[in-house]
Amino acid sequence: MLNLSHRLQLEQTINHLSLPDLWWLLEFIMQRIRVIISLKNASSPQEHDSTGLAQLLAKIQATPPNPANIQPATQSLAEGLAHSPFERDASFEVHRWNKQWDTIEAKMKADELAHEQSEQYSL
Repeated sequence: MLNLSHRLQLEQTINHLSLPDLWWLLEFIMQRIRVIISLKNASSPQEHDSTGLAQLLAKIQATPPNPANIQPATQSLAEGLAHSPFERDASFEVHRWNKQWDTIEAKMKADELAHEQSEQYSL
């Protein structure tokens, strides 16, 4: 899980991407998600040996982008987001949301630590 400073750094980077670069990033992430899902859906660990995984990754990397999904940028992502046709939710408070998110992350980390400790003591 990313901490707040990493999330902000990632957000700044993404805000400066052109639309084609953003699409490339989304396709890259979706390819990785497909690999994870296919590995999780495997009936046994032996089903995906290192050779099979390497072949799967090679196939994904060799797959060309779909030209139908490529649209040339007409403006920067930052400009598009700054001048969005959608209205902002006036009731949304960034500081309050960040505080709530930090509380959720802290609880998740505490739960993960408790789980790790329970596994360690059960061994």
